[in-house]
Amino acid sequence: MAHLLIIEDDPEAARILEMSLKREGYRVTVAMNGVQGLNTMQTQQIDLVLLDLMMPGMDGYEVCRQTRADSRTATLPLVVVSARTQEADKQRAFRVGANSYLTKPYRRADLLAEIQKHLPAAS
Repeated sequence: MAHLLIIEDDPEAARILEMSLKREGYRVTVAMNGVQGLNTMQTQQIDLVLLDLMMPGMDGYEVCRQTRADSRTATLPLVVVSARTQEADKQRAFRVGANSYLTKPYRRADLLAEIQKHLPAAS
């Protein structure tokens, strides 16, 4: 069973996403900010990260940068899930290491497809 990490500062959004993914059979951990998310990646076996961009303190772009700079997490799939819709935001996310980008609101099927794309054994 794949272990997914949600890094999302909105408790309601994180709870809804967590419940939805658990129903699909994933093991899910939630981090409420970027620092907590990075610590979780370094201390637990995570298979994929779902990452919000707009968070206080350390934003999702910085989480991407630090994830890619750490040899323990450099290859971890990062799927950005953000309300930012501008092409410049998407390009910046890819430049700092995101593997995929979903714009909120997203269809549940699209989210699951992105996860499965990066975790073929989970399909």
